[in-house]
Amino acid sequence: MVIGLLLAAGGGRRFGGPKAPYVHQGERLVDRGVRLLREAGCQEVVVVLGAWVGEVADATVVVNSDWESGQASSLLKGLDSLPVGAERVCVLLVDQIGMTSRVISRVISRVVDSPEEMVAAGFEDLFSPPIAFTRQHFIPLMSDLRQALSDGKRGDSGARHYFQEVGGLILQVDDLALLEDLDEPPTN
Repeated sequence: MVIGLLLAAGGGRRFGGPKAPYVHQGERLVDRGVRLLREAGCQEVVVVLGAWVGEVADATVVVNSDWESGQASSLLKGLDSLPVGAERVCVLLVDQIGMTSRVISRVISRVVDSPEEMVAAGFEDLFSPPIAFTRQHFIPLMSDLRQALSDGKRGDSGARHYFQEVGGLILQVDDLALLEDLDEPPTN
């Protein structure tokens, strides 16, 4: 079973508030993230909320009360909340407005074909979620995240350190815009 894990807990300092409830092109970012993960083949979706908490359709919501400590705490909370039957997980960030279900599906498919791999989308030397991996990475990644939170130096880096340590595979996308995220509110 592939579980989608949508990280949506942040406070959006540069954005001016939480991004999860922000409506972009007629859809809340949190709902868009759930939809993309479902369209890409995730049987269940877990959404990690924090700075903003609200209802999210078609997903299991967990709340990261420690969201201010960074993305590592949200990823840890999400991994800790996965259903028992989870064999694979695909992590997506709520503000990835350029992402498509096609790219997410390609990342997931690569992990299905090569279960030892940890796979992320990338363009040239840049890589970013979606990032997919199998159960064999859950415990070591959670350990790495706990270390990141305890040393206070990598709280905002999420899975980046572990991904690099294990030599994760970067699945190239054909357009940098696919990795675009929303850091500041659009100007009208």
